[in-house]
Amino acid sequence: MDRARRWQHRVLRARRKQVERNPDRVTNHRLEGQALHDLVQLDREGQSLLERSLDRFGFSARTHTRILRMARTLADMQDRDQVLTEDIAGAIALRRAGSMVSSPAEDGTSDIALFGG
Repeated sequence: MDRARRWQHRVLRARRKQVERNPDRVTNHRLEGQALHDLVQLDREGQSLLERSLDRFGFSARTHTRILRMARTLADMQDRDQVLTEDIAGAIALRRAGSMVSSPAEDGTSDIALFGG
């Protein structure tokens, strides 16, 4: 199986899992409120990373929700029931990549510090 087919298989498997698990049989991009928070229960490290990113990058409440949805999807792509800190980090990185062309933080520091690097 070529690489594209493997990705397609993973995406379809993740979507199927979401529809089977989520309320009203929706995919993660439609999750809101308590349903989203029930499915994304972060450990202390994940919560801390999310809070630091909200403060550092000035993310809105809407972006916070989008990060949680993306993290849930990344966990689903890895066939995990639990959202891990690495899923939050990945969702933050994807959100940042989608909202700006690689620019340093206003204070001139690297985003790597946020992720413990």
